[in-house]
Amino acid sequence: MGALVALGVAVRPTFVVFAVSPLAVRALHQVAELPARSFFAAWSAFAAAFAFTAYALAVADGAYLASVAKLYHDDALAHTRVDAFVFTPLRFLAYNAAHAHEHGMHPHWLHTCINVPLLLGPTLAGLVYTNVWATLLGGKDGCRLFPLVT
Repeated sequence: MGALVALGVAVRPTFVVFAVSPLAVRALHQVAELPARSFFAAWSAFAAAFAFTAYALAVADGAYLASVAKLYHDDALAHTRVDAFVFTPLRFLAYNAAHAHEHGMHPHWLHTCINVPLLLGPTLAGLVYTNVWATLLGGKDGCRLFPLVT
């Protein structure tokens, strides 16, 4: 799971916002069900997989963004310096922070009316049914934000 979170963050740094809730639910279940030693072992494995994958992605991004001539050397990756690593999520955040004034600000309602339907797509219909209609109709399973998490 740590590798998947690292890949998600590498693809889109705002993935963290979407990963926090399922990871918190998983952590709460593990705290309740596992002994402390197993809990720390599971999250240590998560952290190790995350760190290894993030490191591998930084090396891959650095190699990809390096000059073509450097890639033709057999030992190019062996001589890659730490300052040559490219942490794409950090570059993404730095660019957005520095250039927000160029792109302008938008109203907050835009997220609810446009961005959420674009992000969720057909899943939005299932969430509306599960959380709103089931509650209004008196269903006992209303307000289940994570129906697949057991």
